Amino acid sequence: MKKYLFLLLIIIPFLSGCEKINELTKIDFPFSQSLTIPANPIVGIPITISTPDMEANVDSILNAYNLETKNIDGVTLKNLKLTLSAPSDGDLSFIDDIEVYISASGLDKVKIASAENVGDVSTIDLKVANVNLKEYLLKDKFSLQFKAAADETTLVDYKIKIDMTVTFDLKILGL
Repeated sequence: MKKYLFLLLIIIPFLSGCEKINELTKIDFPFSQSLTIPANPIVGIPITISTPDMEANVDSILNAYNLETKNIDGVTLKNLKLTLSAPSDGDLSFIDDIEVYISASGLDKVKIASAENVGDVSTIDLKVANVNLKEYLLKDKFSLQFKAAADETTLVDYKIKIDMTVTFDLKILGL
């Protein structure tokens, strides 16, 4: 019995230590982009807008760590935040629900984030989906598409800043 207790006391710290070591193989990388939502004088018409192509520059990220694309185990979206930058006296209350999709050449569009019942706010922290984005970010360029249900009319354009962070999970030393 004492042998099992001793082994258990040795194994538990080792297992929790592996998780901490595994966290060291993850790198966060931020992306930012701006988007303009044109005035929408009619309620009930879905708003669909795509960003211009965004360059992932994965090679430059990996070169900074002396790694190659074969070292990428997976890429996940850590967070996605929309912030109203204009008009200064506005809010995002005209948006009821929003979904965000990622697309890249040769790959299907996939939903990566969403928010429901947005409300009278100037910032939205979207709920991110658990999707591996590795193939999308290994492409030269990718884009985001926003689909929103508008429950109010807007008479002016709205400028939105998009901030997102992706986490690269890297294979280093077999971890």
